[in-house]
Formats: sequence, structure tokens, C-alpha cells
Amino acid sequence: MSTLQLTPSVPTLFDCMGDEGAIISNCKGMKKIRTTTTQREAYARVQPTRLSERALALRFFHDHPNEYYFRHDLQNALGLPINHITRVVRDLLDDGVIEVCGMSINPVSGRLNELIHFKVVSHERT
Repeated sequence: MSTLQLTPSVPTLFDCMGDEGAIISNCKGMKKIRTTTTQREAYARVQPTRLSERALALRFFHDHPNEYYFRHDLQNALGLPINHITRVVRDLLDDGVIEVCGMSINPVSGRLNELIHFKVVSHERT
């Protein structure tokens, strides 16, 4: 069984935050801001949920590697709200785990939507 990566590859705003809420200077491209203790605590409570949703989506794509899905299909299969699915899919696209393979008309909504699938990476030795 393969191990799934649960940590995001790109640092988030709160990953670069010091104890006082200011952004640490080695995080490039981010503005220095101040946050309250309540904001940091709220993010700390949400982060495990985000990671578990990511793990759930990774498991789903790993179990169905050769199939194509709309975001709506993922919403039904995973039981998550569509805004959570959109965020998880965007994160996985950014990490290169899944890819957009085309556009198609969704039979449920009748709208033109992206089809996404698990990006199969071959590990051939040269």
C-alpha cells in the first residue's frame, strides 16, 4: 500500500506565522500582517479538517485511477460541500497529483465543466 502525502507542498500564510502573528521574513512574496490569537486558533482548528479532506480525495483518486470525474461527481462520492471539493481539487491540481483532461457537458447540470483524473506517473528505470 502506498503512503499518501498529507502536508501541503506550498507554505500557507499561517505556516509562515510567528508567535506574535507577524509573517516571518524568509517566506517570500507574502505581506507582513498581524493576526489575533483567535484567528490563529481558528486556523489551527480548521487545518486538520483540510488535511483529512485532502487525504479522503487522494484515497478516492488512488482507488479509481483510470476514471474521469466532474467536481460534482466528487461531491457525491466524498460527501463534502462543493466549496470544499473546489479547494481540494485546486490544491491537488497545484501539486500535480491530478490533472484536467478535457471539458465536457455535465449531464446533471447541463453546464460545460472540467473533467479531472488521477495523474499516472510512470517510474521506469533508465
